[in-house]
Amino acid sequence: MNTIRLKNQKKLSAIMTVVLLTLSTFVALIPMAAATTAEISLSPQAGLAGSPTTIYGTGFAGGTLVNVYWNGAVIATTQALTETGAFSVSFTVPTTASAASYTVSATDGNGNTASTTFTVTGPAAATPTPTPSPTTAPTVAPSVSPTPTIPEMTPLIAVAALFVATCLIALVIRKKA
Repeated sequence: MNTIRLKNQKKLSAIMTVVLLTLSTFVALIPMAAATTAEISLSPQAGLAGSPTTIYGTGFAGGTLVNVYWNGAVIATTQALTETGAFSVSFTVPTTASAASYTVSATDGNGNTASTTFTVTGPAAATPTPTPSPTTAPTVAPSVSPTPTIPEMTPLIAVAALFVATCLIALVIRKKA
């Protein structure tokens, strides 16, 4: 009776070891997303209404479109770089903005958001009326859609490998029993 109990304990111990090894391998293979915080900065951070400024962003989801907002209204759109999640885009401060601080924010397709302020120091500078010149029709740039890459398939491959490994180990234990 003790011999049967000892064999069952050894089998149970072997099964538990296989389960723990499988789970630990699975957890080790899951790519952990680095905890990043979306951040933006402006250059310059202050200026006249109608002046140009550039927004720089980091920590956004790579390959997603990023909308830039001026006091809640979209003022520019760009795409975050696939690997780094960084972007930069220039825009013109609205000429109607009066001297005050305004919120500038950026949000990507995954909901990552960051904000900062731009201080308008005065009204737009008066410019002489330009002489009209002939214009050419703008060209439309083709849209870029991100394509899946191998790292996106890693969890699926890991799960399949673990399933196969677990089945093989179970067969070996069964044959030895």
